[in-house]
Amino acid sequence: MFWKTDSKTDRLTGQGRGGEFTYIKYNPEKINSYDCAYVVLSERAYKSIMAETMTYGDSETGGIFLGHFVEGMWYIIEVVDPGLVTINHSAFFQYDEDYVNHQIKKISRLYNYPLTILGIWHRHPGSLDEFSGTDLSSIQVHVQRSRVGILSMLVNVDPDLRMTFYYCGKNYTLMRVPYDCGDDLIIRELIELADDEKIQINVGVRRPVDLSLNKNRLPSRGMPLNVGQDPFPVISSAAKKASQYFEKRRY
Repeated sequence: MFWKTDSKTDRLTGQGRGGEFTYIKYNPEKINSYDCAYVVLSERAYKSIMAETMTYGDSETGGIFLGHFVEGMWYIIEVVDPGLVTINHSAFFQYDEDYVNHQIKKISRLYNYPLTILGIWHRHPGSLDEFSGTDLSSIQVHVQRSRVGILSMLVNVDPDLRMTFYYCGKNYTLMRVPYDCGDDLIIRELIELADDEKIQINVGVRRPVDLSLNKNRLPSRGMPLNVGQDPFPVISSAAKKASQYFEKRRY
């Protein structure tokens, strides 16, 4: 990919195999006119990105954003990992498509308001925080399938983890957008998990059943392990003895 500057419009134009995109500078005074003016990640979403990035060292990896957008605010609630059967290289990676599509449906229906696909992210080598020609081709496909455009985010580790969010509009414009992280910044209703009845509705059950009778059947006694100890595979007399052994070692 190459970038060229148009002196008349002060824009950057990117040419990839998928077509031509125009990079627009973010203007805080025009945020009310933007389809995507700000991005907010849940704590879980941020930690998912961090864990996935660190898992593959210097190799590329990525994921799918799930969430909601409300009046220019895009809320990333969940991040789907790329799967089990992936290809990860220093300059390329490939999703496990069957896994990703399965997880999107599975995770989305757990929420009071089922999540929608907001976009994608992937890691870039070094400090490269602009898209390659291959990236642009992929973005074009996703934009064509979307209703209002997508988010595409790049992660760099140089040496700290750094994220660069782009909003990719239906008119093939790219704009860097600011972001923040925190569950307290997200509309409460959007991050709430569905209750028993709503989950059944989300799944497609025609006549939801009452599941409350199956709850609170666990014994009242506490777990025989102290905080900070690794859990044992089974809770039994052996586990109790092991717990007592570790308790003695503390003193």
